[in-house]
Amino acid sequence: MAKTSPTQRTLDECRRRGWVCQVVEYWQPNFQSNNVIAAARSVIDSGEYYPGAIALLDQLRETLESYQRGGPGKRKDLFGCIDVIAVTPDCILGIQATTNSNQANRVSKILEECSEAAEAWINSGNRLAVWGWKKYAKAVDRRFWRVTETEITSELITPALPF
Repeated sequence: MAKTSPTQRTLDECRRRGWVCQVVEYWQPNFQSNNVIAAARSVIDSGEYYPGAIALLDQLRETLESYQRGGPGKRKDLFGCIDVIAVTPDCILGIQATTNSNQANRVSKILEECSEAAEAWINSGNRLAVWGWKKYAKAVDRRFWRVTETEITSELITPALPF
């Protein structure tokens, strides 16, 4: 049985709450693999090849295309910090989905690396939260997986001066 990702758990929870939601992170393949695929295709299309080259290039193309579907590259979050957007009755909520054990790291990343985008998001009347998922031994309402929600506020991003 495949593991359910924190993003999928977040989508399921948003829908359970009656919210409209959408994943806004995307996969950015390694740029070099795109170049190799383009080069392989141009060799095949040109007809200038040695015997056995087509089979080799086809194998290379298939391998690199499989990498594009999940191989070399990285996930890119919206504004560097949002995986899911949910339309709630009160606001538009940007959610960074993660595991409970990684939740503090994600909060720190938002505050350190994405503070400008996060502050603009919040100052536009939206909300931003980090949802950390953890599996518990005992079910509550027949659910073993529970979420801890940490809201990112403008006060967290720009702390008040001590005077």
